Amino acid sequence: MPPWLNLILGDAGPWGHATQAQPPFILKPPCLSPPPRPHTDPWGHATLTQPPPPPPQRFQEVEEAHLRHMKGLIGSYSHSVEDTHVQIGQVRG
Repeated sequence: MPPWLNLILGDAGPWGHATQAQPPFILKPPCLSPPPRPHTDPWGHATLTQPPPPPPQRFQEVEEAHLRHMKGLIGSYSHSVEDTHVQIGQVRG
């Protein structure tokens, strides 16, 4: 029986009978672990670092290229949907 349940039920056992006295529930302090150490490579190699962020102008160029590509994909999809609707109209008509 968990200790917190003993506090609620007192000394009653599983069928309501009195049980032997149990030691009181004692909270233990959390285990103190050493602070985390920075990562060190066991073979002594230099650790990899993040590359520096691209300059704002390069970011702008990449975003513009991405938007042009997405605009082309959406246009292609829209054209495909229109063609499908035309074909459905031809079958029903």
